[in-house]
Order: sequence, then C-alpha cells, then structure tokens
Amino acid sequence: MNDDKKISLKWAKEKNTTPTFELTPIEKPDMSPYLIHLTEKGSLLGILKGSNQGSSISNRGHLNASIPIYATPQFHSPVVCFTESPIFALDFFRKRSLKRFTQDQRYGIGFSKAKMIRDYGVRPVVYLDKTTNSKFQIICSKIELQECKLSDDAGQNKSLLNFFKELKPLIFPMFEETPLQGFMWEREWRYPNASGLSFHYETIEIICCPADEKQEIMQVLGDNATKVTFIENWREYNELTGYLKNKDIIKNGDMLIENEYDIGILMQMQFEIFEKLNTLQNYKNALKHIDPNLHTAQVDDLLDKFMMYDYRVQLQIEMCEGYEQIKFEEMQQAYLREYRF
Repeated sequence: MNDDKKISLKWAKEKNTTPTFELTPIEKPDMSPYLIHLTEKGSLLGILKGSNQGSSISNRGHLNASIPIYATPQFHSPVVCFTESPIFALDFFRKRSLKRFTQDQRYGIGFSKAKMIRDYGVRPVVYLDKTTNSKFQIICSKIELQECKLSDDAGQNKSLLNFFKELKPLIFPMFEETPLQGFMWEREWRYPNASGLSFHYETIEIICCPADEKQEIMQVLGDNATKVTFIENWREYNELTGYLKNKDIIKNGDMLIENEYDIGILMQMQFEIFEKLNTLQNYKNALKHIDPNLHTAQVDDLLDKFMMYDYRVQLQIEMCEGYEQIKFEEMQQAYLREYRF
C-alpha cells in the first residue's frame, strides 16, 4: 500500500462530515450550531410572552427590531441581532460592555442556526473598513432615495435596487481605528425586518438564565419547555477560562512538591490544587452538558495529575509534620538535659 493510500485511509477514519451550520464546539471549538439573542431578565420574559409586539399570542414569542447603537448615520435599517458565539463564550459580552454588564445580560434565547437561515433568512454581518463602509452606505442611501440610477433598464434597475436594500442591513463598520477595534468578536448575524421576528416556542433550542429562575420561564413555555436546554452561560465561560489557565500549570513539568518543606506553603498548595480540581470537574460537566457521549480524555488526564499532586502534597505534609515532631522531641530532650536539676 503506497503512502497516498495510507493517508487516504487514515483521513477516512478521522474526517468530519457535519454540515457547517450544525458544527458544535466539540468538533471545532469556535463554532456553534445556534444563534443566540442576548438580553436581560425582564426583556426575556417579554420576548417569550410576545408582549414586545403589543399583544400576547399563545405559544409564540417576538423579538423587536432596532437600529444598532454604533451604526453610522447612513444606517437606518432596523434589525434583530444574534451571535453565533459558542455558548461557553457568551459571557465575554458582559465583560466587554458596561451596558451589558449593568443590564445583567446573562439571559438569552437560542435557535438552530440552520433553521434560522432556511426559514427566516437570517444572515451573518459583513464587516467593512471605515472608508469602504462609508462609501457603501452613502451609495445605498442615494439608490434608495432614487438619487442615482444603476441601469437604464427599468426592470434591472429595480432588481439592483432590491439587492442593495437587502444587503445594506448586513453591512457594518470594522471600527479598526478605535482603541478596542470594533465588534467583530460578536460574530453577529441579523434578521433585517423592521417588524421584528415572531417565532413559535417549538423553535427555541436554548435558554440562558440562572438556575433559580428556570421554573418561572418553564411556566411560560408550558409543554414546550421539555424540548429546551437551559444553560448558565456565564458559568460555562468561567469553567472554560479556568480550565485553560490551569492547563498551563503542568505545561512545563511536574510541580516541585518534594523540594518544599514549609508546611504553610504546602497547605496553600493543597488548597490551590483543591480549587483546580473543582474547576476541571466543572469544565468536564460543562462539556458533557453539550454532548453526553463526548470523550473527555484530556480533561481526565489533568484531573488524574492534579489528584496525584494532591496525594504527593499530603505525603509531604505528613513527612514534614513527622520531621518537626522529631525535632521538637529532640529539642525537648536537650532542654531537659541542659536544665535538669
């Protein structure tokens, strides 16, 4: 068997055939099969009850459209915004924006990305540099106001006009010249419709909320609640970032435990190991929440290593305690010999 054949056979075993819109973070860590609309507590209940559109419709919710806060003056297209960020990365939004942090945007509602593309026409935002975006928005505005004609053919001109109208709401500036360099990290998708987006409860895949508020939301969803996955997205963010930080600890080799004889320092090491074991276990639980059948061999290896560290630290503490006891007894005997009456 030649090398090309061997490589082909190996690839056949490892290839991934999941459709792009259904890729999970397990297959590609920066991907998600969901589109999430982040919001605050009161707004989430309003969205689910459909009260955002002025009336309550049974088993249906509604997302209002709005003009993005940082849009350029030429942008006047109301849209409904989503993010394709993986669930474990959603809490970064609060850490980046004071407004989101103040509003306590730990809440969100998620839908299947594939269904939102197919059934609603939701599309990803196209980011352009400052100059190109400005030119594009000005051209779009002139076309909409019929201040310029793209073609002498009336039918073609109308077709091009509709094309620019559909494209304009999806364009957004990179803000590459600002200190924080814009919002590309949001991984934003949009539904460009001034009327907003109405949806049936059956289309909801994810609800982000604190565990102690899950019951209230389930009551609103009724029987549809059993089909929804409830997630504490900020907890998953902390667990993942904590895992990545802890991973670096053993990157350069074992902890120098046997060379330490200060019981105070050893006990501090033991406490830190205990915290890291908890973080790793929580991260493993978060992964299993995403996919119960997931193999977590790498995390299990780290757990085993930290448990071994814990065992070694305990042995070192006991050895030092025994050594200090011997030293104490020797000093006591020396004292009695020195000052014996």
